[in-house]
Amino acid sequence: MRIRNSFVCLTLTLTGAVGFAQGAAPGLYVPPGSSFDTSVFGSSLDLGCTSVLVEGALTVGGSTVQGATDVLVNGGSVAGDTGTISLSGTFSNAGSFDPGTGTVAFVDSCGAGDAKIVGPTTFTNLSFASTAGRRLVIPTGTSITVTGTLTLQGTPSAPVSIVTADGSPAIINVAPGATVVRSNVTLQPGVTIGAPVVGTASPIPTLSEYGLMVLSALVGVLAFANRRRFSTKDSNAPA
Repeated sequence: MRIRNSFVCLTLTLTGAVGFAQGAAPGLYVPPGSSFDTSVFGSSLDLGCTSVLVEGALTVGGSTVQGATDVLVNGGSVAGDTGTISLSGTFSNAGSFDPGTGTVAFVDSCGAGDAKIVGPTTFTNLSFASTAGRRLVIPTGTSITVTGTLTLQGTPSAPVSIVTADGSPAIINVAPGATVVRSNVTLQPGVTIGAPVVGTASPIPTLSEYGLMVLSALVGVLAFANRRRFSTKDSNAPA
């Protein structure tokens, strides 16, 4: 069946969303000027391995949007609220993403290729869990921030990898008070989780004004003692 809600197109079969080929309509499309709240479908909306394209305004509310291949915010806005967005492919933010207190979770259910984050984005909770040894491709630089919980989880036999598209250095910023849950993860050289530590120069220790005064006084005392010692030695020398 084909459902239209506030000019939003959602293409479904009785058992789930209809798959689509490259260039065909996405499973969930929010066009410009329209809005859609996924909670209209209850606590869960299964897209059956199709994509989400947002050019209008999408509200997740407290529901779970699952079974997505890609989530593409193309000039529109997404309010994560307290819900969960579960996908397998690319999360691309070329619009506005308000994470609320929700979660964006990369899972294996709709594909074994690379998972990708495109565009500067702040997440409250970000999860990448795989049993297939997949890679999470992140933007270069410092454009990804996690303020709640960052979960990166592979398996001993198939660890996950965090890489960048062109091999350049990148940082997943972890805000103060955030939590990192990490197991069976490999990082591409130059990829850092949290504050950068590799290659950071240590500051040269400096003294306070009081410390400098004490040091100057000690140097003066030492110099005076040395003069007294040499003067005494000269006066005791044989004529």
